[in-house]
Amino acid sequence: TLDGQANAAVALLIAPGAALSVQSSANCTAYAQTRSTPAPGINLRDYLECQNASSPADATFATAGPSGSFNDQVLAVSAADIWSIVEGAVATRLVRDVMPTLQAAFATPYTSNPQWGGSVSATAPMLPFALPFADNSTQPYQGGLPLWRSQGCIAGTDPLCDPNFVHWAINDPDQVANPNPSVVKRVFGNTTANISGTPDCLSSSTSQVVNCTITYSSSCGGGLNLGYILGGSCRLDLEVSVLARAQNVGRALRTFTTAGISVSGSPWSLVSSATPINSAGSAAADIRVQLPPASCACIPILCLLIPCFASNTVTVTVPIPIFQDDPKLTALFTPATDWEWFIENRWYEAMYYAVAPRHAPGGSPHDCRTAVSDCLTVNGGSLPANARALVGMMGYSMSNLARPNANLSDYLDSIENRNGDPVFEQKTAGRSFNDRFFSVSAY
Repeated sequence: TLDGQANAAVALLIAPGAALSVQSSANCTAYAQTRSTPAPGINLRDYLECQNASSPADATFATAGPSGSFNDQVLAVSAADIWSIVEGAVATRLVRDVMPTLQAAFATPYTSNPQWGGSVSATAPMLPFALPFADNSTQPYQGGLPLWRSQGCIAGTDPLCDPNFVHWAINDPDQVANPNPSVVKRVFGNTTANISGTPDCLSSSTSQVVNCTITYSSSCGGGLNLGYILGGSCRLDLEVSVLARAQNVGRALRTFTTAGISVSGSPWSLVSSATPINSAGSAAADIRVQLPPASCACIPILCLLIPCFASNTVTVTVPIPIFQDDPKLTALFTPATDWEWFIENRWYEAMYYAVAPRHAPGGSPHDCRTAVSDCLTVNGGSLPANARALVGMMGYSMSNLARPNANLSDYLDSIENRNGDPVFEQKTAGRSFNDRFFSVSAY
């Protein structure tokens, strides 16, 4: 605090004047300064006046005092003085050390068709939504950098680790948008079993794993069916889809794996999988499996009149780690790398992320250049045109507000940069503007 203004300086350089006979004043007792050879234990009041020589020392200082009793010369070093130098160096290191890894992670994360949706491809990728940031007025296309991880990290010790960030919707209040897991019968084989009752997908399911217990049955023979006059084994097949909604997949960088999907019986097989991401950022998983057959023995001749009955009960398990952290995202957190400083010093908290709406979940087609263009543009500077996504490094607070706070204008320095549209501006960094923009995905 300097001259009554809080957070006015990060450092002070104080040059004492000639020794004075300090007169008594408010919060200051009279004192005659004397000087001797500096040594341990010298009295601060022999050099600095009361306002700058509190004992014990505090964080309150002054540049002026009572006439005739104050001659300290005080030079304040502000946060702006420090950061105007530091941010330029950090921006240089960001371009050199961090941006190549960020660009690799955000260039084309969701491109597999039909895994992530019918309109994505390597040239028309889907990119994640932004995370909530400041006042959230620019959500969901602009906000925090989506770097949340779920695997290979420890929640509570890693600020970007949340094992439950991507999770199954179980008993969500909005059953229209986020329905509970369910099972749908698919036709398969010559003799198809029927699902008995309603499969149980809730009793043992959690946000981390979906377990659907399915009972299925049917019969063979009877009704004078001559196909069973000689009896034999009756095999009943069934193919089903386990449907479940995984939330926040579209707000993270994930890949898909079938590892962990299982059925509590054999033989079974995975027929197909699809996890298209909707405009809410949720993945509608359709895991289609062929279940172990149910069978029964049909007695010769008798089976013409009396059918045999076959049934089976199995549990299909689909764990949330089928949505794995993208390896390119994991690489950003690798220790002893050129970009470790970016993570360890939490510079990502000073980054602002924007994605073109057509390339976000729910956008169609995933090409911001088509029809009415909504590609991101930065006026000024030298960024490429037609950016699919960009990041901005936000400088120090121009208003000296403590961070974090919910005021977006304390982070982005112009109306153009915080109005939520696809257009940004790059000005020369200085005392009134310190936003810096970088492209992470462009045509």
